Amino acid sequence: MNDEEIVEDVLQEREESETKNEDEASSNAVTPLQACAAFDTALEWLESKGNTHPAHLMLVKSWRDDAAQPSLKSMRSKLKSLHILNKLIHVLFFNFK
Repeated sequence: MNDEEIVEDVLQEREESETKNEDEASSNAVTPLQACAAFDTALEWLESKGNTHPAHLMLVKSWRDDAAQPSLKSMRSKLKSLHILNKLIHVLFFNFK
């Protein structure tokens, strides 16, 4: 192997390693639903202790609410779509003469 081939081989191995690391990182991502469940569990535990400062509870609740935002937006969008579809069905089937 000459110098250029060695450099090319090392660069290719590095690129493959970086791609593998990126794939592993994306597959290990926590979903908003998982985050909400984890914060709910944390809240149950904190509340069961009985001596948790209220500010700490509020902080964890705030984190949980932040995690829930994408799910809420998605639900609102789906509800709007269902509402529009319901109106369309009503118009098509009940106003059709």
